[in-house]
Amino acid sequence: MTAVQTGALERRGLAMATTALLIGIFAVGSEALVISPLLADIAGDLGVTIERAGLAVGIYGAAVAITAPFGGALSDRVGRRRAILAGLAVFALGGAASAAAPTLAALLAGRALCGLGAGTFLPAAYAWVGDEVPYEERARVMGRVVSGWAAAIVFGVPIGALVGQVSGWREALALMAVLALAGALASARLVPAAPRPEGRPARVGV
Repeated sequence: MTAVQTGALERRGLAMATTALLIGIFAVGSEALVISPLLADIAGDLGVTIERAGLAVGIYGAAVAITAPFGGALSDRVGRRRAILAGLAVFALGGAASAAAPTLAALLAGRALCGLGAGTFLPAAYAWVGDEVPYEERARVMGRVVSGWAAAIVFGVPIGALVGQVSGWREALALMAVLALAGALASARLVPAAPRPEGRPARVGV
Protein backbone atom coordinates (compact mmCIF):
# COMPACT_ATOMS: atom_id res chain seq x y z
CA MET A 1 0.00 0.00 0.00
CA THR A 2 1.41 3.36 -0.99
CA ALA A 3 1.93 6.25 1.43
CA VAL A 4 -0.85 8.17 -0.33
CA GLN A 5 -3.26 5.24 0.10
CA THR A 6 -2.28 4.86 3.76
CA GLY A 7 -2.85 8.56 4.37
CA ALA A 8 -6.27 8.37 2.75
CA LEU A 9 -7.24 5.44 4.95
CA GLU A 10 -6.07 7.30 8.04
CA ARG A 11 -8.08 10.38 7.10
CA ARG A 12 -11.17 8.29 6.40
CA GLY A 13 -10.76 6.42 9.68
CA LEU A 14 -10.35 9.70 11.55
CA ALA A 15 -13.49 11.11 9.94
CA MET A 16 -15.45 7.99 10.90
CA ALA A 17 -14.17 8.06 14.48
CA THR A 18 -15.00 11.77 14.72
CA THR A 19 -18.53 11.04 13.54
CA ALA A 20 -18.91 8.31 16.17
CA LEU A 21 -17.94 10.70 18.96
CA LEU A 22 -20.18 13.42 17.53
CA ILE A 23 -23.15 11.02 17.67
CA GLY A 24 -22.38 10.30 21.31
CA ILE A 25 -22.17 13.97 22.25
CA PHE A 26 -25.35 14.67 20.27
CA ALA A 27 -27.16 12.02 22.33
CA VAL A 28 -25.74 13.31 25.63
CA GLY A 29 -26.59 16.91 24.82
CA SER A 30 -30.08 16.07 23.59
CA GLU A 31 -30.88 14.03 26.70
CA ALA A 32 -29.60 16.80 28.95
CA LEU A 33 -31.77 19.47 27.31
CA VAL A 34 -34.89 17.71 26.09
CA ILE A 35 -36.20 17.01 29.59
CA SER A 36 -37.16 20.66 30.17
CA PRO A 37 -39.95 20.93 27.56
CA LEU A 38 -41.30 17.58 28.78
CA LEU A 39 -41.61 18.49 32.47
CA ALA A 40 -45.32 19.32 32.39
CA ASP A 41 -46.16 15.97 30.79
CA ILE A 42 -43.86 14.11 33.18
CA ALA A 43 -45.40 15.82 36.20
CA GLY A 44 -48.94 15.04 35.06
CA ASP A 45 -48.13 11.39 34.29
CA LEU A 46 -46.29 10.75 37.55
CA GLY A 47 -48.71 12.76 39.68
CA VAL A 48 -46.20 15.30 41.01
CA THR A 49 -45.75 19.04 40.70
CA ILE A 50 -43.67 20.53 37.91
CA GLU A 51 -41.25 21.81 40.55
CA ARG A 52 -40.63 18.28 41.81
CA ALA A 53 -40.37 16.93 38.29
CA GLY A 54 -37.73 19.59 37.69
CA LEU A 55 -35.41 17.66 40.00
CA ALA A 56 -34.81 15.42 36.99
CA VAL A 57 -32.91 18.31 35.40
CA GLY A 58 -30.78 19.11 38.44
CA ILE A 59 -29.86 15.55 39.34
CA TYR A 60 -28.51 14.93 35.84
CA GLY A 61 -26.24 17.97 36.00
CA ALA A 62 -25.09 17.10 39.51
CA ALA A 63 -24.25 13.54 38.48
CA VAL A 64 -22.19 14.79 35.52
CA ALA A 65 -20.34 17.33 37.68
CA ILE A 66 -19.50 14.72 40.32
CA THR A 67 -18.57 11.95 37.90
CA ALA A 68 -16.54 13.83 35.27
CA PRO A 69 -13.30 14.20 37.30
CA PHE A 70 -13.34 10.51 38.14
CA GLY A 71 -14.36 9.64 34.58
CA GLY A 72 -11.24 11.33 33.27
CA ALA A 73 -9.07 9.40 35.72
CA LEU A 74 -10.84 6.18 34.75
CA SER A 75 -10.05 6.71 31.08
CA ASP A 76 -6.39 7.21 32.04
CA ARG A 77 -6.39 3.78 33.65
CA VAL A 78 -8.54 1.64 31.36
CA GLY A 79 -8.06 3.50 28.06
CA ARG A 80 -10.13 6.07 26.20
CA ARG A 81 -12.05 3.60 24.04
CA ARG A 82 -13.21 1.48 26.97
CA ALA A 83 -14.28 4.55 28.91
CA ILE A 84 -16.13 5.92 25.86
CA LEU A 85 -18.00 2.65 25.35
CA ALA A 86 -18.74 2.17 29.05
CA GLY A 87 -19.99 5.74 29.41
CA LEU A 88 -22.33 5.52 26.45
CA ALA A 89 -23.60 2.09 27.51
CA VAL A 90 -24.40 3.35 31.02
CA PHE A 91 -25.97 6.46 29.53
CA ALA A 92 -28.22 4.37 27.26
CA LEU A 93 -29.19 2.15 30.20
CA GLY A 94 -30.07 5.22 32.26
CA GLY A 95 -32.11 6.64 29.40
CA ALA A 96 -34.07 3.41 29.05
CA ALA A 97 -34.65 3.32 32.82
CA SER A 98 -35.85 6.93 32.74
CA ALA A 99 -38.26 6.21 29.90
CA ALA A 100 -39.75 3.26 31.79
CA ALA A 101 -39.80 4.95 35.22
CA PRO A 102 -43.10 4.33 37.07
CA THR A 103 -42.40 6.90 39.78
CA LEU A 104 -40.50 10.14 40.23
CA ALA A 105 -37.89 8.36 42.35
CA ALA A 106 -37.27 5.86 39.56
CA LEU A 107 -37.00 8.70 37.04
CA LEU A 108 -34.46 10.49 39.21
CA ALA A 109 -32.43 7.28 39.54
CA GLY A 110 -32.46 6.85 35.77
CA ARG A 111 -31.42 10.44 35.20
CA ALA A 112 -28.60 10.09 37.72
CA LEU A 113 -27.43 7.02 35.81
CA CYS A 114 -27.49 9.08 32.60
CA GLY A 115 -25.31 11.68 34.31
CA LEU A 116 -22.91 8.97 35.47
CA GLY A 117 -22.57 7.74 31.89
CA ALA A 118 -22.18 11.24 30.47
CA GLY A 119 -19.54 12.13 33.07
CA THR A 120 -17.58 9.04 32.04
CA PHE A 121 -17.98 9.48 28.29
CA LEU A 122 -17.30 13.20 27.83
CA PRO A 123 -13.78 13.50 29.31
CA ALA A 124 -12.75 10.27 27.58
CA ALA A 125 -14.03 11.54 24.22
CA TYR A 126 -12.18 14.84 24.53
CA ALA A 127 -9.02 13.10 25.75
CA TRP A 128 -9.20 10.67 22.83
CA VAL A 129 -8.96 13.60 20.42
CA GLY A 130 -5.95 14.92 22.32
CA ASP A 131 -4.26 11.52 22.36
CA GLU A 132 -4.93 10.22 18.87
CA VAL A 133 -5.21 13.21 16.56
CA PRO A 134 -2.06 14.85 15.16
CA TYR A 135 -1.43 18.31 16.55
CA GLU A 136 -1.98 20.08 13.24
CA GLU A 137 -5.49 18.56 12.92
CA ARG A 138 -6.50 18.53 16.58
CA ALA A 139 -8.39 21.83 16.75
CA ARG A 140 -10.39 21.03 13.62
CA VAL A 141 -11.35 17.57 14.86
CA MET A 142 -12.21 18.84 18.34
CA GLY A 143 -14.43 21.49 16.76
CA ARG A 144 -16.32 18.83 14.84
CA VAL A 145 -16.74 16.64 17.91
CA VAL A 146 -17.94 19.53 20.08
CA SER A 147 -20.40 20.57 17.36
CA GLY A 148 -22.51 17.69 18.67
CA TRP A 149 -23.65 20.09 21.42
CA ALA A 150 -24.88 22.62 18.86
CA ALA A 151 -26.59 19.87 16.87
CA ALA A 152 -28.35 18.76 20.06
CA ILE A 153 -29.74 22.27 20.57
CA VAL A 154 -30.72 22.82 16.95
CA PHE A 155 -32.04 19.35 16.11
CA GLY A 156 -32.10 17.03 19.14
CA VAL A 157 -34.26 19.09 21.47
CA PRO A 158 -36.90 20.11 18.89
CA ILE A 159 -37.15 16.52 17.62
CA GLY A 160 -37.37 15.15 21.15
CA ALA A 161 -40.00 17.71 22.09
CA LEU A 162 -42.00 16.86 18.96
CA VAL A 163 -41.86 13.16 19.77
CA GLY A 164 -42.95 14.02 23.30
CA GLN A 165 -45.98 15.93 22.04
CA VAL A 166 -46.99 13.30 19.50
CA SER A 167 -46.19 10.06 21.33
CA GLY A 168 -45.33 10.96 24.92
CA TRP A 169 -42.39 11.86 27.13
CA ARG A 170 -41.38 8.23 27.60
CA GLU A 171 -40.96 7.76 23.87
CA ALA A 172 -38.87 10.96 23.69
CA LEU A 173 -36.49 9.72 26.39
CA ALA A 174 -36.38 6.28 24.79
CA LEU A 175 -35.30 7.93 21.53
CA MET A 176 -32.36 9.56 23.30
CA ALA A 177 -31.37 6.19 24.76
CA VAL A 178 -31.40 4.72 21.26
CA LEU A 179 -29.18 7.56 20.04
CA ALA A 180 -26.69 6.85 22.82
CA LEU A 181 -26.70 3.16 21.93
CA ALA A 182 -26.05 4.11 18.29
CA GLY A 183 -23.10 6.21 19.45
CA ALA A 184 -21.74 3.28 21.46
CA LEU A 185 -22.05 0.90 18.52
CA ALA A 186 -20.40 3.40 16.18
CA SER A 187 -17.58 4.00 18.66
CA ALA A 188 -17.04 0.26 19.11
CA ARG A 189 -16.53 -0.09 15.35
CA LEU A 190 -14.81 3.14 14.52
CA VAL A 191 -12.80 4.54 17.43
CA PRO A 192 -9.27 3.12 17.24
CA ALA A 193 -8.04 1.20 20.26
CA ALA A 194 -4.43 0.61 19.21
CA PRO A 195 -2.00 1.14 22.12
CA ARG A 196 0.63 3.84 21.76
CA PRO A 197 4.28 2.84 22.20
CA GLU A 198 5.86 4.37 25.28
CA GLY A 199 7.64 7.63 24.67
CA ARG A 200 6.12 8.28 21.26
CA PRO A 201 3.71 11.12 20.43
CA ALA A 202 0.06 10.39 19.86
CA ARG A 203 -1.06 9.78 16.27
CA VAL A 204 -4.20 8.50 14.64
CA GLY A 205 -4.05 4.71 14.92
CA VAL A 206 -6.72 3.64 12.41
